[in-house]
Amino acid sequence: MRCRKLKSRLLFLALFLPWIVEAQITADCAGAIVVCSDQLITLEGGPGTPDFNDPDNQQGDCQLTGESESVWLYFSFRSDMPDSSIIEFTIDPVQDGEIDYDFSLYAADTPCDSLGSPVRCSYAWVFSNNQFSCGFCPLTGLGNGELDVSEGPFGNGYLAPLAVYPGQGFYLYVNEFFDEASLSSGFNISFGGSAAPYLDCSVNPNCDQMVVDAGRDSTVCSGDVPFQLIGSATFTTGYETYTWTASSGAEAFLDNPNIPQPTVTFPDGFAGNIEYYLQVESGDCINFDTLRLEVLATPVFTISGPTSFCSGDSVTLTASPGFESYLWSNSSTAESIVVTTGGLYSVTVTAAGNNCAIAKEVDVLEFPLPQVAVPADTFFCSRDTVLLDAGPGFASYNWQNGAIGRFLPVSQAGDYSVA
Repeated sequence: MRCRKLKSRLLFLALFLPWIVEAQITADCAGAIVVCSDQLITLEGGPGTPDFNDPDNQQGDCQLTGESESVWLYFSFRSDMPDSSIIEFTIDPVQDGEIDYDFSLYAADTPCDSLGSPVRCSYAWVFSNNQFSCGFCPLTGLGNGELDVSEGPFGNGYLAPLAVYPGQGFYLYVNEFFDEASLSSGFNISFGGSAAPYLDCSVNPNCDQMVVDAGRDSTVCSGDVPFQLIGSATFTTGYETYTWTASSGAEAFLDNPNIPQPTVTFPDGFAGNIEYYLQVESGDCINFDTLRLEVLATPVFTISGPTSFCSGDSVTLTASPGFESYLWSNSSTAESIVVTTGGLYSVTVTAAGNNCAIAKEVDVLEFPLPQVAVPADTFFCSRDTVLLDAGPGFASYNWQNGAIGRFLPVSQAGDYSVA
């Protein structure tokens, strides 16, 4: 169908598309995109591997040319759908311009290499005097009261709706005739009819295409050093499930065994060889892959030394001996550092042999010196007594004469001090 897009019709459809998402693109039947709702399909150019080179795949009497810029879609229906429900759909080009989308619809009773003849086929194209005369241009699809099941260049763009049954699936081949000369980068497909609410999101026709990858075998360090697993699967539907398991109960080290890319953290001192298994289920498709990890022991160490001091003093922090290298947060590479200012200090140690490193930190507190409020000079008369007060709130008092209280009675002149 070669058509010019009508802006008023575009606005009407935009109001009735409840969910638009970007889909992956594939130009071949093997690997068809599963659709189960209104969806935006983007075209990236080219026909892929021509499916109609296979004599068991018939493009349909209405299709007068081969693939130019095509995409294959797949849809099926849930088991709870009533028999003989009706499916309709509309293909609506995204851009304005002379857009020519043709389609063929195949029952998915047989594999992609033996599809047989289409059950619906449209090749409508009537464009003259810079305007369309093909009825429903620029739209094409099933419905709009049509009764024909196939149409050539002089059709109106729409064919009869299709009665479908629970569990039945279909391949939809959509081809943009003009290829590189086209102004279109894709189309919206929207579904209608009594069968539309029963479109099945879970089914996957591409079991032989689905490849599961658990990631590269790797060498990692144990300890508080998270390592992310990079799992993936091709030709899934978006509704697949991921399950990671492991030898020796090592799935306990995963933060979430049911996502594609969980994080694994091995405990301090752990070492050994671990196998992780990733299983992906997509519809009736099940596939798996194995990842092998060699886990090296991360060094176990402590930081010793006082963690508090008074202003003007210092403390020495020491990391456990025997490691290949040390790197403190103050850039020192020694085993020990002298701290004269309070704050958070960390050290990273690297083990000899396996190059595994781990960091620890310690918070050092610096206390200000107490401010004693003893008068500088005090006068009293002979045979009297004066009471010296060192001030409240201190943990201990130590006068120069050995007294240990806050107050010191004085009856003799002289110099007195308190700590």
